[in-house]
Amino acid sequence: MSLSVAIRIGWMGFVTWIVPLAISFAFYGKDGQLQIPLGTFKSIMFVSGTAVAVGMLILLFRNGALVRHAGLVTGIAWLAINIVLDLLVLVAGFGMSLGTYFSTIGLGYLAIPILTFGAERLASGATRT
Repeated sequence: MSLSVAIRIGWMGFVTWIVPLAISFAFYGKDGQLQIPLGTFKSIMFVSGTAVAVGMLILLFRNGALVRHAGLVTGIAWLAINIVLDLLVLVAGFGMSLGTYFSTIGLGYLAIPILTFGAERLASGATRT
């Protein structure tokens, strides 16, 4: 994998984190309290995160020039980027406990490598019979 592809994957991973974070601000009041039911908020975050990830995957794989295992590598990179940035912001910055973080947010990020691996398989035509 070339350095330019690795940098692109890194920037795209950052986008998969920053866009849902920016969207989340719309649902908090000035007092820092969530303004909608928690379940609704989690659903919005999951859908927005998935939509951004799919958009980034389309951009990444649009030329059809795939490196073997690019989906898995991308998924692991994006997983790591999202968790590290969340730990810096939510755990270190806002004081969320590690247990709360991993049980309410972090575990959901495991969907990223599943999504990226599936996208690679589809883009490479490996699922065709």
